[in-house]
Amino acid sequence: MNIMVTGSGGREHALAWAVTETAGEQVDNLYIAPGNAGTAELGENVSIPVTDIAGQARFARENKVDFTIVGPDDQLAAGIVDTFDAQVLPPLGQARLRPKSNHQRASLKNNE
Repeated sequence: MNIMVTGSGGREHALAWAVTETAGEQVDNLYIAPGNAGTAELGENVSIPVTDIAGQARFARENKVDFTIVGPDDQLAAGIVDTFDAQVLPPLGQARLRPKSNHQRASLKNNE
């Protein structure tokens, strides 16, 4: 199984670590785009900026990524899940139409 984690922060490191710990031998390739020094120890960092959603989708398609775990909130807000869904590339993350940040979720909850 090929898995991609998007992002370059501590959250993405934790996600990549969790993949290696829970899926272990089932994972053929773990890609982190763009990743960081810590994620390089867990999988292969890919030099595609988090702002390049089309580039990440192209990479996922070309490398037969089975699913993508989206880390950054900004990517979710920019519609990465919608883009990947439209190209039949299974993403793990919320769609653009849902609340985009913890602040928005809290505001919606307070208005109920």
